[in-house]
Amino acid sequence: MTDQDLTNRNKALVRSFYEGGTDSEKKTYGEIFHPGFHVTAPNYFPWGGTSDLNEYLEDVLHQVTAVLDFERCSIVSLVGENDEIVIVIDIGLAGTEHFIRISEHWTIKDGKAINLWVAYFEPAELVKLLEKK
Repeated sequence: MTDQDLTNRNKALVRSFYEGGTDSEKKTYGEIFHPGFHVTAPNYFPWGGTSDLNEYLEDVLHQVTAVLDFERCSIVSLVGENDEIVIVIDIGLAGTEHFIRISEHWTIKDGKAINLWVAYFEPAELVKLLEKK
């Protein structure tokens, strides 16, 4: 497999997560995540810090999907090289007209996501929404 083929395969894997809208009934997460998966998000969010795969699937995703509207999600940019993929998305804030931009930095190992680092740009509206909950 060439470096370009590897990059394209890994970009398709990351894209598939968003195309499924984080709905586990639409796909089996085992197809996407490596058993050693970890995700890190800013500590100022309830789901912040570093979580392993079980914590992510059982707790973090439920918190995130309660405030982020994946029906109003669009990919701004998807770039990568080999096993490092960066996706930038605009996503709606649930129950509001607001959007937030998120940059997610994925590391792929053996064809599955093993690490995800998430950065939120200008999260003030998201923080306000969380304060209301």
